[in-house]
Amino acid sequence: MTRQPSRAWIAALVAVLLVAAFLRFYRLDVVPPGMPIDELVDAGAVRAIAAGWRPVFIPQGWGREPLYHYIAALLFTFVRDPQMTIRLTSAFIGIALVPAIGVLTAQISNRRAGVLAAAFTAVTYWAVFASRYGVRDILLPLLSTLTVIAFWSALQSDFRHPTPDIRHPTSNFRFVLAGVLLGLTFYTYQSSRIFPLVFAVVGAWLWLFDRERFHTAWRGMLLFFAVGLIVGVPLFAYLLAHPDAESGRAFMVEPLVALQSGNVHPLIDSIWATFRFFISDAGDWTYNVPGHPVFPSVTNALFCLGIIVCLIRWRDTSRLAVPVWLLVGLLPVMATSGPHYFRLIGALAPAMILLGIGLVEASDWLARQFAPERKPTVSAAILVTVGFLALGQSTATTWRDYFETWAINPHVRAEHDSNLREIGRYLDRSADTTPVVIASLAAEDVEPDRFGGMIERTDLDQRWFDPSTALVFPSEVETARYILRPETPLRGVLADYFSGAQLVADRHWYDGPASFQVYRLEVPAAREAAQARAAWPLPGGPRIATPARFGDRAELLGYTAPPVITPGSTLRVLTTWRILRPVEPGPSSVFVHVLDANGRIVAQDDQLGYPRHSWHAGDLFVQFSRLELAPALSPGHYTLQVGLYDKDTLVRWPVADAAGQALGDHLILGQWIVGDQ
Repeated sequence: MTRQPSRAWIAALVAVLLVAAFLRFYRLDVVPPGMPIDELVDAGAVRAIAAGWRPVFIPQGWGREPLYHYIAALLFTFVRDPQMTIRLTSAFIGIALVPAIGVLTAQISNRRAGVLAAAFTAVTYWAVFASRYGVRDILLPLLSTLTVIAFWSALQSDFRHPTPDIRHPTSNFRFVLAGVLLGLTFYTYQSSRIFPLVFAVVGAWLWLFDRERFHTAWRGMLLFFAVGLIVGVPLFAYLLAHPDAESGRAFMVEPLVALQSGNVHPLIDSIWATFRFFISDAGDWTYNVPGHPVFPSVTNALFCLGIIVCLIRWRDTSRLAVPVWLLVGLLPVMATSGPHYFRLIGALAPAMILLGIGLVEASDWLARQFAPERKPTVSAAILVTVGFLALGQSTATTWRDYFETWAINPHVRAEHDSNLREIGRYLDRSADTTPVVIASLAAEDVEPDRFGGMIERTDLDQRWFDPSTALVFPSEVETARYILRPETPLRGVLADYFSGAQLVADRHWYDGPASFQVYRLEVPAAREAAQARAAWPLPGGPRIATPARFGDRAELLGYTAPPVITPGSTLRVLTTWRILRPVEPGPSSVFVHVLDANGRIVAQDDQLGYPRHSWHAGDLFVQFSRLELAPALSPGHYTLQVGLYDKDTLVRWPVADAAGQALGDHLILGQWIVGDQ
């Protein structure tokens, strides 16, 4: 008869769950900071599933298994914020993992080990980190743990009825349930596909060393594998029908590709990097504080003890299965380049189990060796002392490394587009519908594309520009909001055009650093001032009917440039443009060339700080071009020319004056005489 859990055991598990919940919900909206690309992809998939999409496999983001996204889509009905939806999904899954690991460890060892394994899962950096990211990886350890629980329950049920012809009435049902859970693991994360190896090793062990039990259990195990395969068939069929679905991940298996060519060194390096995760360094700032291993010192010792204990007791199938499971979880990391916490996720559950087993077994062994007559008391005292030390160290390390170091690191915030994400939150919460002009050093496509997944409202008129090379003034609006970040300031010469702006919001992170600023600009006055700065022509420039038109898309209103240029200096040219009509998105550039008397380019600048996807008819923008003049520039006559071209085709836009006279594919702005310095 199975002994019911004691009140103390339940109370301890509840206390552990409360700690786990706090570490997973605390500042979940801003830690991790920003919205990394994986969360963007997953949030988009959740939106689509909530809207009716029913994928067997998600092709976006190099391919993703969809079970996590279906779960998140259910929560999205109530939360409505896609990022918080996926982060809460991960947090709830991470919390559920805590008792699951506790129950499995108690099943394998005892309840003391179960509570300890659950406690380590609650507070360890690795588990906390994986439970707060809005990505699918955290679902693998939960489902794999539930699969092992169900499988072991079914196996133990058969072992209690060793006569093959007399089977427990619920045995087949348990194997079917375990098989369903196994099949569902295939829909969690890519590395789940080798998870069945754990059970294959268990079956092989039984066949080699316990033939009687194997004879009892083989039918149930076969049923388990068959059901798992059946549940996984839709996914496998999709992948067979779409062999390129995961081709974007090809770079990850470089060690195996090199091995096929006879080069074993990349694989050795990857294996060593995987072990180094547990010895000295679990990676760079992307997922960890550099130089810190997976476990702090005391916990690491318990982890090693757990492995040793399980290997010593290898004749106990359940004990042997844990290090086997750990190794299977590490195999995908060893076979890929650049190991990190998410690729390591398949090893999370067995690692936590080993911590609980290691501490309990070490306590019992020490008590037997040094105080056999008082073994229970001494073992409990050792367990409490070492457990308090190890859990305290793990908790303090997680708090310091995750919340006080990693989450506020400038590199992490920059890599996760954190300031951009805060802009999206600000605009979502604001009732203001004034058009927004967002400064970005990746205004052409990267940041606008990502920002679309960071903002929920769709009623805002958005324009994007690169503040290092341009400044835009929208058409047909009285005021506009300009949003600048510390990494996207206006350069001095362009800031002169922005002098009339009023600061209306100055946002900072909770730990102090600036996040972004919002300015309000009276647009008509700014447009007039910008046009007044433009001039026609410079000495030697053509006499044309202005403004000059570039195709039917844009017109040059004027320009400013210094009247004198000297060798070794920087020629700064400001061209003022008006958009004639919206243009389909695509990369274009304004070129400004300095030509010598023979028509050769001696200095040039090719940029477009106001990308075509933001163009509206009537918009005005100032383009800032810098041309570095060589110190050895010879004295003589030099010409300045300007034009526009498509980067994809390198085709220049035709130029005509205001009267319609064709001027070719560029416009001469003026001429200078360069003398000796």
